[in-house]
Amino acid sequence: MKITNRVIDRSFPALNELTSLKLPAKGAYGVARNMTKIRSALEDLQTVYKKIVEEYADKDDNGAIIFLEDGNTSMVKNKEVCEAALIELMEMELDIEPHQIKIDDFGTTEVSVGTLLTLDWLITQ
Repeated sequence: MKITNRVIDRSFPALNELTSLKLPAKGAYGVARNMTKIRSALEDLQTVYKKIVEEYADKDDNGAIIFLEDGNTSMVKNKEVCEAALIELMEMELDIEPHQIKIDDFGTTEVSVGTLLTLDWLITQ
């Protein structure tokens, strides 16, 4: 299945939320399998994202990145190029074969609508 880095980035917190729920065995297994697959892709994404930010971030005299008061990095030089590179990275597609989770695999466990919407690409009827 083709899925963008943006979907991977948004799906991980939702999957992580499910790990704290007491799910039936089938549901727990599906969540665990997908966490393993997505974690690897997310780590690669974060590594490349960090390299792009480091390349374009303003640095002090010691070469350390300058952070703004809100915790974001200061990216004045080639801001448009940096933003374009980050957008391109987030829109890149990966070929991932997720472990499809049936909605019945959650049993009677309550799962938020937001989580289900975020993970709709992993969940089947």
